[in-house]
Amino acid sequence: MSNTLKKLATSALAVPGMMPFVQAQQPAESEAAYRFTFYSEDDSPASRTDGGAQERYQIQVHQFYLLMPYGSNMSLDVEGSFESMSGASPAYTYLDEEGVTRVYMSGASIEQRFDLYAQGRYYWSQAEAGIKGGFSIERDYRAVSTGIDGSLQINDQMTTLSGGISVGYDVINPTQDFSDTELQQANTPGRFAAKDQSIWQVSVYQGVGQIVDMNTVVQAGISVTHRSGYLSDPYREYSGAVVPYDIRPDNRTVFTLNTGLRRFMPNFNAALHADVRFLVDTWDIFSSTVELGWYQNFAPDIGWMVNNGVAFQVVPKVRYYQQTEAYFYEIPDHGEADPFYTADTTRYYSSDPRLSNYGALSGKLSLKTTFRSFAWNLTGERYVANPAYGFNASEETPGLPSFWRISTGLDYRF
Repeated sequence: MSNTLKKLATSALAVPGMMPFVQAQQPAESEAAYRFTFYSEDDSPASRTDGGAQERYQIQVHQFYLLMPYGSNMSLDVEGSFESMSGASPAYTYLDEEGVTRVYMSGASIEQRFDLYAQGRYYWSQAEAGIKGGFSIERDYRAVSTGIDGSLQINDQMTTLSGGISVGYDVINPTQDFSDTELQQANTPGRFAAKDQSIWQVSVYQGVGQIVDMNTVVQAGISVTHRSGYLSDPYREYSGAVVPYDIRPDNRTVFTLNTGLRRFMPNFNAALHADVRFLVDTWDIFSSTVELGWYQNFAPDIGWMVNNGVAFQVVPKVRYYQQTEAYFYEIPDHGEADPFYTADTTRYYSSDPRLSNYGALSGKLSLKTTFRSFAWNLTGERYVANPAYGFNASEETPGLPSFWRISTGLDYRF
């Protein structure tokens, strides 16, 4: 493999859901990494917020990663994270008596989550395969998952075929405000209905990557994910309703198509990344995503920097997303004579803004500084969601999130 292609391979990030396709060999070094991420959502606008807390979620995440070669053809890696969050989230959206869209926010809460995953991989000269498993624990949620994947290089290692399958099982047990069963059912019907419910998920993907020339790689992939079980949100509820305020189909199948381009620019010592994704599902949601990134490398030709392997990489990214609404998305009108879902549980309905027509814009800037065997990473991101950016600019969805996210961490190879 040429030095130019190695630079491209180093800077290239695979399309989500696809295996890295530019190498099928055992890692030469061990690697340890730590990341800290701070996430903060914008407060809910006071003019549209009815009750509850205006302060939305703030999340802090600590992530740990360890990769170790084992023997001459294997590697093992472990990844763990600890997440703490505080704040409020939209409980439901409704139209008031004057036809104004309002959001009722839940009370502020503090939650924690712990994840742990492990993976083992085996490498041949032109192929690799891996198996992965892990679990996630929250106060009201338990999840386990496992999967296998692999890749094969053909056509003189110019083409890489990849694929995999994963299975997950989640158990839901929402927190209850009342100890008595009858009071739970009468006051928090959504959480009562979700007690000890579960979700099964199966996902399959297939991808192909093609080296076009020494500076260009293209890739494409498809995936199918099926989820079945209790897919409603138990915390979206209204105290005046005696049935859950969020009832969704108990199965959902999602199809995605990913395409990507990686183009290394020798004259600039940089790589252009372009990714496009399309998604369609059985809830009538269609979405498209376009992301562009520029990976600019700097290696100052200064004696001590050269001797200590000092290098910099600056990565600006922009991303655009839009989606159509689910067929059962609706905003209840509290000005009607019988505005609450008091009896009919045979139809589906949800006012979750994530199921509405909307679009989103995000910008991200990352800096990576390498010194000998260490690399320091810093990333800042701004994300803004708005119906005006999507398919139907005339709708109002005040519960959509906008947020800032900052991440920093250290990598060490040994």
